[in-house]
Amino acid sequence: MRAGNKRPRLEEGYMATEAKTLSALNKIAHAVSVKSVASADPAKLCEIYKRYRPLIVLALALIKRIPVYGVKIAAIIEFLMQIADKVCPAVARAR
Repeated sequence: MRAGNKRPRLEEGYMATEAKTLSALNKIAHAVSVKSVASADPAKLCEIYKRYRPLIVLALALIKRIPVYGVKIAAIIEFLMQIADKVCPAVARAR
């Protein structure tokens, strides 16, 4: 500890960014459940994906910081996002 028993300051904005990321994860988890995904048609899945894609991108920064496996988990999520990015425009045009 520093003189005067003050705690060291964290990086500027770090806690705010982490709070935003955790909030994004909570929103995604609340909106997307296995039950809702299993019963949705492809157009609805694309709508859900497009709505939450920015939050997923935000969450990737936190996921990458998970020791040992975070970068690998993020790479898998990014791969799945690339698939969704390719499939969803096709579904939207087919409607």
